[in-house]
Amino acid sequence: MSIYNLFSRIFPNYCDYHKSDNYYKFSPKNQVITNKFAGVNAWYYLTHWDSTAVNQPNNYFATNYPYVKYVSLYTATGGCSMNSGKSQPQGCDGTRDLFKDANNPSQGYNFDPLDRAIRNVLKQGLKPIIKTGNVPCVYSRDCKAGKFALNTRLPRDWQGYYKYIYDIGKHMVDTYGIGEVKTWRWGMGSEINNLDWFDDGKGKTTTKQAVFKLYDFTVAALQAALGNSNLIVGSHITPDLGWDGLEFIDHCGKGKNYYTGKKGTKLDFLGFSAYQGGNSGRNADILRRRAKVNGLPKLKLQIDEGIDILGADGKQTSGDFGLTYSASAYGMVFKNMLDRDIDFWSRWNTSSNGFWDGVHSVGSNVAALTYKMSGDRRVPLQVRGKTSQNNLINAVAGYNAKNKILHVFAFNHNSDAKARSNEKPVIVIRNLDLLGGQNVTVKQWLIDDNNAQYWLQWQQDAVKQGIGDNAYARFSKDSSAVQEALSDPNARNFFISRIPEYRKLAILKSTTSKIKISGNTIQLKPTLEHHAVVLYEISSI
Repeated sequence: MSIYNLFSRIFPNYCDYHKSDNYYKFSPKNQVITNKFAGVNAWYYLTHWDSTAVNQPNNYFATNYPYVKYVSLYTATGGCSMNSGKSQPQGCDGTRDLFKDANNPSQGYNFDPLDRAIRNVLKQGLKPIIKTGNVPCVYSRDCKAGKFALNTRLPRDWQGYYKYIYDIGKHMVDTYGIGEVKTWRWGMGSEINNLDWFDDGKGKTTTKQAVFKLYDFTVAALQAALGNSNLIVGSHITPDLGWDGLEFIDHCGKGKNYYTGKKGTKLDFLGFSAYQGGNSGRNADILRRRAKVNGLPKLKLQIDEGIDILGADGKQTSGDFGLTYSASAYGMVFKNMLDRDIDFWSRWNTSSNGFWDGVHSVGSNVAALTYKMSGDRRVPLQVRGKTSQNNLINAVAGYNAKNKILHVFAFNHNSDAKARSNEKPVIVIRNLDLLGGQNVTVKQWLIDDNNAQYWLQWQQDAVKQGIGDNAYARFSKDSSAVQEALSDPNARNFFISRIPEYRKLAILKSTTSKIKISGNTIQLKPTLEHHAVVLYEISSI
């Protein structure tokens, strides 16, 4: 089988290629490589960004996850009442709405929960993405909790909802200053076309129109509070669920604005979900074409949620696997985002403990490696060789002219997490101009089962300790957030006791060697074990 196969679970048809005998020649667009793992998510923002975060050193993220720039605070403005009462839907956690008394808004607001989270985000040098939530029950006619224990119904009191969002925006400006707030992003809802999030009870078509109206009123309120030029706003669709999310682009581009009565609504970015490759053909190309047709050629695209949601046991992961499989999956996503000019991907966790004090996941190590390429200008390369067992070998190269450094990132991906075959591709880069001789210094970072990865040791330890499937409840044993996945306190305590050892195994370590350039061409010949990735840093080029 050739070195490149067309299989791509996350973005079908994602790479341009040209076949020539025994290798494929990739044709990058001479683009500047940007940071593609810039976001993290907080489903319930007080879990990770309140008391857990407040005592962390200010440079924790800069030290551990320097590539993270944004924190998405989900359902940040409500969807449940805080007090018990007839308007509170069953299953609500009771702390989402920003009122002193959720059943009596005249008592005033309580912005403190959201402020505590925002202050801790800012303390880390990060920027919040405030995902306005579902509608507080007090503004809905028939408040009803859905799958996510939040009110799925739309407002009956539209002006009340408008004032609520306006007052939240004004509070942010008054508290943090417009100079700060204009650097934030605001996203109305999550997976807005998913009926598990929004459902007016009257069918997909009427729900769709109600969500359009909700977006228009939300944007109008924020524009009034911040000023149009200070507002960065968008939303988040999912390709596979509910009504056709592409129609949201149509509405924002050329549809009638439900608040102003004029054409179109401000849409600066659009997030989408990409779980298990499940975007059903509505990839970035389709979204971008739809945006262009609707007069939105500068629309930024981002992945708000994605990669692998189900483990081998059929349970949810917390976003990705701890398995080395995630190394090459992250590598493939990195190249996909470059090829499709996707702004960034926002992830659910970075370590075995969400974000704080755990062991870096293998996915985070890949994110750290690709971050080294930020600012490089992409250069063409060739990949030669043969593959087996449906492996997908691919690579990205970038050049930093200021530092005279060439980076080459390569991965060996297979959609089967159980695949075990290694690959030995030849990566060829031409038209180099060597400074000071024919030998170049090459720094190499490798991620596989035995390098920058602790998972194999953890699995061996779990067997010895008798930690089996019954130690996990809601989340999969394959989840990278092990401490969240383990429901058995004894098993969790054992894992915590081993964290110092696991951290040593997860450290990214480099090796240095010399490689000879032949003429103006360099050939790299990595051995990539199953699902492995490698980054080369070549000096004096």
